[in-house]
This record gives sequence, C-alpha cells and structure tokens, in this order.
Amino acid sequence: MQRRDLNYLDEMGFEYYQLTQPQKVSSHSPHYFSSPENCKLLFVSINAPNGSTLVMFDKVMNSMGLTTEMSLHLLPCDLNRVDLSRIEWIWFAGCSPNFDVGCKLLQTPVLEDIEGNNAQRRALWQQICSYQS
Repeated sequence: MQRRDLNYLDEMGFEYYQLTQPQKVSSHSPHYFSSPENCKLLFVSINAPNGSTLVMFDKVMNSMGLTTEMSLHLLPCDLNRVDLSRIEWIWFAGCSPNFDVGCKLLQTPVLEDIEGNNAQRRALWQQICSYQS
C-alpha cells in the first residue's frame, strides 16, 4: 500500500495492519509482482521522491547513468514481494535491508535529510563510486 493511501486511512481514523509473516496464515496468498522491463533501480523508502527531492533524485540517477523512468519506488514492507532478478541497484532511504539483496546497494537517510547536506551527498556519491571500478 502506498504511503498516501496509509495517510488517508489514518485521517479517516482507520487502523492499518499488515502481515509481517503472511505465510503463517493459511488463507492469505501474497501477491508477487515483477518490476517493469526497464527498471534498474528500486528506491525503497517511506516517501516517494517529489518536488525538490525529485529533482535531486533525478540528478543522482543521471550520475549513475540511469533515468528516473528506470526506477521504481517501493515501501519497505513491499520489497519481499518483488522479483529482484533484473534489478541492478537497490537504494534504501531511511530504512535498512533485512536480507541479502544480491545487487548493488545504497543506504542513505531519507531524501529530505540528504538534500542540502553536503556530507550526506558526499557519502551517497562515495557509495555510488565504490561500484564503478
């Protein structure tokens, strides 16, 4: 479920629960999906890039030789439902991986904390460069 939808439920006073181990419920069948054909980077974060953070996200993607259209935003709880076989990069912003992702990995604070923070931007750049050898 997208963060926007969760906010709507919260505003309406509904509580939202998500199964952390759906395999233990016999009647639950998880929905797995594959990423789009051109998707090379999964952006895993509570917040999708928008406004000024989208501009910064686009610049980072361009520095990696990718375009924004080659990325897919996921909430952390949805990562285990995606086929990772074609994914080259996974960028965790404000969260951490809970399993070995098996591809190039970036870990940063949320985009809002990186924007305008030279030390955080430099740390992100160093992570990207570590894969370019």
